[in-house]
Amino acid sequence: MSNKSMIISLIGRPNVGKSSIFNQLVDGKRKALTHDTPGVTRDRHYAISKFQNASGEEEKDAIIVDTGGFYPNDIDESEFERNHFFNIMREHAKLSIKESDLVLFVVDVREGLLPMDKEIVKILRASSKNFWLVINKYDTDKQAGTEAEFYALGLKQEEMFIVSAAHSRGIH
Repeated sequence: MSNKSMIISLIGRPNVGKSSIFNQLVDGKRKALTHDTPGVTRDRHYAISKFQNASGEEEKDAIIVDTGGFYPNDIDESEFERNHFFNIMREHAKLSIKESDLVLFVVDVREGLLPMDKEIVKILRASSKNFWLVINKYDTDKQAGTEAEFYALGLKQEEMFIVSAAHSRGIH
């Protein structure tokens, strides 16, 4: 068995809660800035976290990578100067996917399945990387059933996780 640390990247559209999940996965320490404004996370952030295997017997380090919002297509930089950063963030996200052993694709259950999410899944499938879908912002049981539309992405149930990073639900 290899002693190499597993690399796990958080990928998704802007403002789906990637940085909040990152903070939860690194022992709840606030390592990444979080804000409702797109583009707050522009660079990749790294931290090491410990995970137990499925049987709970062995603990292993994993490198967790937080990325900025992933726009799967080029953004016209002539409209706004900040659009340049979105294109850079896309390249950072693609590099993180390439380096990863596992990608956590984060979506927002409150916004539902958007065309951009479908485009990101196409990119993940083309990369041949293992990925799980993390359905975030599931803050209350009153949202039961709202996650159903994400099954259209064609993932198995064991590859889908319903969480609320803000309320530490489903993160364990």
